[in-house]
Amino acid sequence: DPRIAGLILLAAPARNLLDILIEQNDRILTMQGQRQSTAGIAHMDALTAQVAAIRGKGDVAKTGTPMDQPASYWRTVDAVDPLAEARKAPQPILILHGGHDIQVVDADWQAWQRAFGADRRVTLKAYPNLNHLGIESAAGAGLDSYQQPGRVDATLIDDMARWIKARP
Repeated sequence: DPRIAGLILLAAPARNLLDILIEQNDRILTMQGQRQSTAGIAHMDALTAQVAAIRGKGDVAKTGTPMDQPASYWRTVDAVDPLAEARKAPQPILILHGGHDIQVVDADWQAWQRAFGADRRVTLKAYPNLNHLGIESAAGAGLDSYQQPGRVDATLIDDMARWIKARP
C-alpha cells in the first residue's frame, strides 16, 4: 500500500514459524528443567508429530495441531518466508531485536542482518538487554519474566519515534 510510509518490525522472526515453535518449546522446557522429563519428552514428541501432520497432505483434526488452530491456518503460516516478504516491501524498514529475547533468538537476528545489512532502506538496531516485549530482562529469563511489571525501554521508544519522524 503506497500510503504506508514505512515498516517497523519488533522481535520479528526471520525463519519459518513452525520450526521456531518447535525450537521455542524445546528451549522453554529446557529452561524450566523439564525437557528430559516424561511430560517434556511427550510434549515435544506430540508437537513434532503435529507439525509433521500439518506439513503432510492429509486432513488434520483441529485438536491435532499446535494450540488447536486449524491445519489450514498453520499451512498458510508455514508458507510465509519473512525475509522474502520483507524484500518485496518497497518501504523503508526498521528492524529491532532484543538480545535477551527467548522467542525470536539470535539466529533470526543474524538472518535479518545477512539479508538486509547492506540494504540502505533497512535500519537494523539491537538492544542487548531487552526481551521479546522490549523490556529489560536478565539473560536467560524465562516466560515468568513476562509477568513481572516493567516498561518498554525508553531508548527503544525514542529510536522508533526518531525513525518515524525521519520519514517524509
